[in-house]
Formats: sequence, C-alpha cells, structure tokens
Amino acid sequence: MDRVTRALLVFGVTASVTLALAGSASAHANLASSDPAANALLDHAPADVTMTFTEPPDPKLSIVHVLDVNGADVEAGPVHAVPGQDDQLLSPLPDSLPDGVYTVSWRVVSEADGHTTAGAFSFGVNVAPGEAANRIPVPTTPPPSALSVAGRFALYVGLAILFAAALVGTLAFGGDVPARRPLLLSGAASALLGTVATLFAERATVGVSMGELLSSSTGADFIWLLGAVSVAAIAAIVASVRSDRISLLVTGVAAAVAMLVRAIGGHAAAAATPALQIGMQSLHFMAASAWMGGLLLASIAVRAHRDRDGGAPIDEIRRYSTLAGYALAVVLITGVLRATDEVGGVSDVLHLFRGSYGTTLDIKVAVVLALIGLGAVNRYRSISRMGTRPGMLRRVMAIELVGAVGVFGLTGTLTGLAPRPPVTPPLPPPPGLRLTGSDFATTMKVTVVASPGTAGPNAFEVDVRDFDSGTPLDATGVSLRFEPVGRTGVGAGTLELTRHGDHWMGDGNQVSIAGVWTVTVVVQTSSSGAEIPLTLVTRIPDQHVTVATAAGQPDIYSIVMQGGEQLQLYNDPGAPGADELHLTAFDTDGNELPLSPPTMVAVGPDGTASSLPPRRFSAGHFVGDLTLTAGRWTFFVQATARDGRVLVASFEQTI
Repeated sequence: MDRVTRALLVFGVTASVTLALAGSASAHANLASSDPAANALLDHAPADVTMTFTEPPDPKLSIVHVLDVNGADVEAGPVHAVPGQDDQLLSPLPDSLPDGVYTVSWRVVSEADGHTTAGAFSFGVNVAPGEAANRIPVPTTPPPSALSVAGRFALYVGLAILFAAALVGTLAFGGDVPARRPLLLSGAASALLGTVATLFAERATVGVSMGELLSSSTGADFIWLLGAVSVAAIAAIVASVRSDRISLLVTGVAAAVAMLVRAIGGHAAAAATPALQIGMQSLHFMAASAWMGGLLLASIAVRAHRDRDGGAPIDEIRRYSTLAGYALAVVLITGVLRATDEVGGVSDVLHLFRGSYGTTLDIKVAVVLALIGLGAVNRYRSISRMGTRPGMLRRVMAIELVGAVGVFGLTGTLTGLAPRPPVTPPLPPPPGLRLTGSDFATTMKVTVVASPGTAGPNAFEVDVRDFDSGTPLDATGVSLRFEPVGRTGVGAGTLELTRHGDHWMGDGNQVSIAGVWTVTVVVQTSSSGAEIPLTLVTRIPDQHVTVATAAGQPDIYSIVMQGGEQLQLYNDPGAPGADELHLTAFDTDGNELPLSPPTMVAVGPDGTASSLPPRRFSAGHFVGDLTLTAGRWTFFVQATARDGRVLVASFEQTI
C-alpha cells in the first residue's frame, strides 16, 4: 500500500470502530413509548398499560408491576405480548381502577441479545393537574458482571483462534499451523468455557432458574450457540490430532457458523433488515478474527523459528500481513454499514462520549489506533529487517498481542453498557418541601424544594450555590435521581431540570409511592461534577397521629387509617443506643390485624435513611432493630394486611 492508502485505511478503520460501537449502544430493549405515557394525567382509568420497546422483549423473562401510591400491586394479570406486535408488552388493569397516581415498574430481557433493561414511569388518574410533561423515563441497564465480561471475552477469543488457525493457517502458512495442537485445543476450551460462563451470567442477571431461562426464546439462542460452539470444539479436537488441511478447514467453517449463530442472537437480529445485518455482523467478526487471531499465529511462528534455527518465516509473515490488510478493509466496510443501520446517522456519535460507555469506547478506539500503528511499523519496517534483526518484529508483535487482548476485553464490556437518552424537561412549578445538603468535598451546597411533597405529581426546584461564598454556582446541568428506600423491584427514576435564572426546575411523578426516597442531586460544571444524596419522606395527607406517654415507658404513637384500622408504633427504650422499633396493627374492632412482613425505614438526624429488616413477634406485631442517636428522627412503615389492604404511616420523634 502507498502512504495515502494507508492513511485512508487508518481513518476508515477508526471511524468504523467508533460508529460500530455507537450503533451497538441502541441495541438494548429500551422503552420507546407507553400508553399511558410517562407522567400522563388522565381523566379516566385505562384498561391496560401497553409498552413499546426498541427491541422485542422476551415475555417469559419480562416483569411488569403496576403499583399504587402505597406500593400495592394493582395489575389484573401477568404481562403478555401484544399479538402481532413482538416489540410490545401489555399489562392488564382492573375494571375499576381508583383515582390516583400509579407507578409502572418494568424489567425486560431483549430477545435479540439477552440484555436486561429496567425502569419505571408513572401516570395519574383524576389527580390534580400540574405542569407535568409527557416524556419517556430513562431506562437502566445493569452493569455487566465480571462473569459476563469474562465469558464473552473467552468466547470471542476462542472462536477467533479457531477461525484464524484455519484461514490464516491455510493461506499464509500453507496448512502448517504453528503449535497446531495446543493452539486448537486452547481455542476450543476458551470458546466452550466462555459460552457456559455467558449462559450462567445471563441466568444471574435475569434472576430466574436455568430451566426457565432455557425454555424462553432468549435461552433458545444460548442453546443454539452452545451447540454451534460444541461442534466447532469437536472439529478443533479432531484437527489437533491430524495434520491434514481438510480437518483444519472444517474447524474454520464450524467456527464461522458459531460466529453466525452468535450474530443471530445479538444486536443485528433487531435490525429492520435482520438477514443483511446478521450477515455483515458475521463478516465483521470473521475479519476481526483473521486480523487479531492471525496475529497470534504469526507471533508463534516467529518465535518457533527463532527457537529452531534463529531465522524467521519472512514469506509467511508477509502473506499474513497482506491478509490482515484485506481483513481490515472488510472490518471497515461492514462496520460502517452496520453502524449506519443501527445509529441511523453519524450525528448521534457526538453524544456518546460521556459516562461509563463513552469512557470505555474512547479507550477501545485508542487501543485500536495503536494496533493499526504498530501493524504499519511491522509491515513497512520490521518485516523487511527480519533476516538481520528479527528481535524488533517479535517485540512489536508482543505489544500488539497485549493490545488485541485488551480490545477483546473492552468489546466484552461494551456490549453490556448503554448510554442514556436525553430527557425533555418540564416547566417550573411552585416551591414546597425543603431538603438541603452538600457534596463530600464541601465545594457546593444544594437546596431542593418539592411541592407538595406527597406521593404523586411533584414540582422540584433546586438551588446550587458555592459552599464558601454562598453565590449561585454556574452549573452546566442539574438532574435528580429518585430511588425508593426499603423497596425492591421498583426502578430508579430520573428528572432532568431546566435553568430558570439562578434556579433549576422541573416537575414529574417520580416520587410515585408513599415512603422514603433517596433523591440524588447530580450537578455538572464545566470542570467537574458532583452527586449529593438527600432523603425525602413523603407527606401522608390526613394522617392523624396521637402520642401516649407514661413515666418509665416508651412513647407510643397511634395512627388511625382512613378505613378505621390502627397502627401503633414505638421505640424501645426510645433512648440513644440500641433500640427496637415495634409495629402492631389492629382492625376496626381493636383485634390484632395479621400482616405480611412490612417495610420499615428510619431516617436519622443527619438525613441518612436505613431499611430495618422486620422480625415477626406475632401475626400483626413486628420489630426492627436499629441504633438511635440524639436528634430528630423520622420513621416510615408500609404494611399489607392478609386481605390485601395496604396501611401506610409515618411519625417523627426526638431522641
């Protein structure tokens, strides 16, 4: 290649890698729309909740719950697919859904790639109108586990070794694969172990039994992959004990089929033209394997010749270098075409370089650039000097191998990450409940005002100031993250705020369930960022609390529910140190009311919220252990009677 061609190739491969990785980001099953829409305020109850995703979700592995403000399930049946719409799920609602605010908490598994995505959004039925905007909530994807990254890494490396041994071994080394037996056996073992590890990582992420996973469409993809990889491994074992080219080529074909099966169970299957995109993804995988897997063969060959006669396989290395150049061209073409299909244009690439995904992407692009540069050094300097100075080629190849390992590891990580889409902010609301705090480094302090502070629609106003001077801080972005304390299965919500003068404002239904919430203020400045967690305890309207005091006895707080039920709560002994929070429920006749294990949360004077695991004393009496300090405490409980009634209460006590 001349210098101009080489420069264009470097630029093209870099663009290909960047675009291809950007395209894979949108391939998770994110929530595209819902009916009712997020933050919708309706004048009548809907018959169901219908959600449309960017990829077809697996109905057998997907979970959707619709919760009222007390956290009780109200859906009328299990979630199921919408006939004729494989990208939609439907959760039926009861015929007589009371007025109020409802939270839809969802977790789906993509049929295309098996990735898990979760989120939550809210809607209101005949609630007080506000300035809420219909916007799609931000879904969250669990970060890739160490097992999943290791599994994908081993799978990709193993298949790359087997494919390169066949293709590069035949075309560049004339069928005389260096270290043929250990190379093929190690590739087979790596691919098999990687597939099994990826399967177990998927089971752990989805949170179902292995039988449930394998009986789903997502599990079917893993079964096909395990079968294809097993065939490739058997072919590799046969080829390792034979020296003919036929068995080697069979191994390469089997590895290519396994790559195709992997592509069928990956992002390309969710494309508008899946057959075309799956084919290009497979070619992309094979070309990258020929390039990086062939690098391992070339390195082994160079070292084998050094150990045997001190020479170097100049002709073989030149043939590999030429083959690697063609492989890079295929990587370029297929990568650009795949990215164009998935991203829909290059403009979105500029929005990807932030967060964990953008950081990982930047690192991978840098590593690939370095590999291309090292390859150019070998092609135009080291190979020509192999006869007299083989040491330079060996050293550069060793560095390339380290970089190739890094690329496979980063690829395994990237496929489990996804960027967050932007959120349209609402208009400003009036002020209300006040929360204050500062960051750990004491560089800024924030005040959050929520109105009215009850479960349901709330308006939020945030004031960000310099910690020392008290002057407004010139932030570039402010958002709020909402996470319920003591409740599992309810996803976090996010609200982007809009600047209005020195304040940041927004409104929404994120605080959709009565209880204790961690509200994290995320502040971005031109030079840094900070996250400041605050604790919000929702107000409970019309709650009637009485306190009974007696010398030498704990103060007993009695809260009467709207239906006449009563909760009695007290801390024993109610002094600084080890304490017990007691909860007892009574029905309208004064008899003890049997309860399911309740949610019990304590918020200390410093604003730290702690969930208290309940211990049952009797059918309606539970105890939670805690350590009290001097100051003002807030306690929140949510209990469900065995007949389905949900009882919610909170009280404050100075210790």
